[in-house]
Amino acid sequence: MKVTGEKALDLAMRYGLPIYKRADAHKGFREAIPLEDAQEILRHGDPESIYTEAEPELLASLSQDE
Repeated sequence: MKVTGEKALDLAMRYGLPIYKRADAHKGFREAIPLEDAQEILRHGDPESIYTEAEPELLASLSQDE
């Protein structure tokens, strides 16, 4: 399941999942970007451009902790 934005970062930090960045006009698709880069993208207000792939069970465990 594809998860974007802040939840993607939370899952990546908690479970060591890779973070991806969608292609845009400036750069192509990027795989396994550093956490710092993903946080910078969030600060610039483009949360939908970063994502991770997670099993529904991992997403459910994140929701339970909120």
